[in-house]
Amino acid sequence: MEKEYYSDVTDREKLKVLNEYYKYDKEIRGEFLIQANWVEDFIEQIISKLLVEKNDEERRELLISILRRIQFSTKVSLLSTLMKKYLSEFKMEESDIFKELDEIKNIRNMFAHSVMDLRDEFLDSNPRDVVQYEFKKDGKTIYKKFTKKKLKECRDLVFKLTDNLVAIDVYLEEKLKKNY
Repeated sequence: MEKEYYSDVTDREKLKVLNEYYKYDKEIRGEFLIQANWVEDFIEQIISKLLVEKNDEERRELLISILRRIQFSTKVSLLSTLMKKYLSEFKMEESDIFKELDEIKNIRNMFAHSVMDLRDEFLDSNPRDVVQYEFKKDGKTIYKKFTKKKLKECRDLVFKLTDNLVAIDVYLEEKLKKNY
């Protein structure tokens, strides 16, 4: 199958093509960012359950409000330390959750601080199944290309990570019930 390029369409069709890119970006990046927020929320909940007794909701809420002010990577590091100490017997299937959390953090930061590149020179020279994001880093403009397939894999990874954090949370709840 021959790849389709933006330059292959008429001016009239270009607006339609741009609209397709916009909708695709909204769907994939939007879903990813929303789910990444859920991931962060689950991390905060798990940390609070590990550090504060179950019946002390006031302290738990205070801790969560503090956690919301610290960086994602610090929360991940804290979660890792706490899991090694308090949940060492919990084994994750199929993945290294902390490597995945780092990957999610990098993608999330890129998505949150970028715009889809819709310049004619990019669109004219790339297949329509490739998207590119533009963002600034240290005063320089950086472009990052993704195939639509890779973007879907990123989205699927954040959903899988949410499932893994839910499994940790359920396991922790069961463990806490036994101790109280």
